[in-house]
Amino acid sequence: MSSLQIELRADTPAYAVAAQLAARLGFRMRRTVKRLNLLERPMSGEPSKTVTVRVSDRRWDPSRVNISQGYGTELQVAVPAYHRSDRLAEVSALFDEVCREFGYPALLRDDVLLLAAWSPALGRRDFPAETFVIADDERRWAEYALPPVTAPIAVAPEDVLGQLYARIVAEPDDDGLRLAYADAVEPEHPDYARLIRLQVRYTLDRQAGVAWSPVRLREMNQLERQYHTEVVPPEVWGPIGKDWHVRRGFVEAVAMKASWFIEDAGLFVAHVPLRMLYLTGEADERIDELAALPELARLRGLSFWGNPIGDDGLHRVLASPYLTGLRWLSLDNTGVTLAGIEELAASDALPELRYLRADRNLRLNALPGYDYDGTLVSVDKPYRAMELAERYDRAWLRWQPSGVDEQVFDPEYAEV
Repeated sequence: MSSLQIELRADTPAYAVAAQLAARLGFRMRRTVKRLNLLERPMSGEPSKTVTVRVSDRRWDPSRVNISQGYGTELQVAVPAYHRSDRLAEVSALFDEVCREFGYPALLRDDVLLLAAWSPALGRRDFPAETFVIADDERRWAEYALPPVTAPIAVAPEDVLGQLYARIVAEPDDDGLRLAYADAVEPEHPDYARLIRLQVRYTLDRQAGVAWSPVRLREMNQLERQYHTEVVPPEVWGPIGKDWHVRRGFVEAVAMKASWFIEDAGLFVAHVPLRMLYLTGEADERIDELAALPELARLRGLSFWGNPIGDDGLHRVLASPYLTGLRWLSLDNTGVTLAGIEELAASDALPELRYLRADRNLRLNALPGYDYDGTLVSVDKPYRAMELAERYDRAWLRWQPSGVDEQVFDPEYAEV
């Protein structure tokens, strides 16, 4: 099945365009787990086959082509026809239909190959073969598809899922919003709704020290694997890399090099309810740039594991004004010594810190011992933490395992 693109210079959100296509052109609309808009209707020449259209917001990239700022809407059209000529005929007819019905300036593309353009004033123009949507060929299509579009990308008021998701991103600690999202998504995706509810309940129970049965844990983990990639918003699909975690139903934790996060921190904060960052490298090289990011204020957990920042790097981190909400911190395998830990204890930079993970030889963490059935039977006391606690009133110096399971001595960021 081949996919061709219709690009509209629309100044309205993709959801609103998709809803109009459904209402006026006979498409059936459904939403994916990641809130993409999918439309379907019978193929005009063969009604037994289905034409599928994915409607999404498209940012126009002025660094790639010399065009105006703004955004439009991309329709990716998939036609189940064997011959390319049949696919082109179907999509070209849809292009004409969309242009006549809605009046948006538009381009018809096959990847970077430009096929046609349309504008309300000039009508349709088909382009010679090997015309590309690049600056060299701009003279052929600029007057058709370059009116300025200044409206920022926004969520359509009638888009219930989109509005709820935007609130979750803005208020990531509100479990009520997540449960409302589960209710809204349940008719089309009941298993995903189940995952949201299970993960919300699991986090609350872990905080309260309530253990789950293996059967219930297995169900939750199977659902997480099923939807692991499905819940990644399309806006961050490229920058997110290969390692992220779904918590309470949404992408909350990402793992990446410091340079990647520095480049795309704003994108992540705008599109995911980011709560945890695992830095996989380069933090020591770019520690000052990292500490200066306002987006750090969204984090509740931060791991420097394996980044050799040492005491000097920790000192620079503590100079950041954006870590006042941090509750979980890993300095394991970073070269930080007791001198750095004492500076952290004396500092007011992390007032909400509840858990600190550090090298075992620093004796800062209580090390639990378990019976064969998982029962907590002993705890190796964190002597250095106890000594520091006599001089500094810090919650992370007093942390003790609760005995929920064998991994409780290293809780997650959402559990402290």
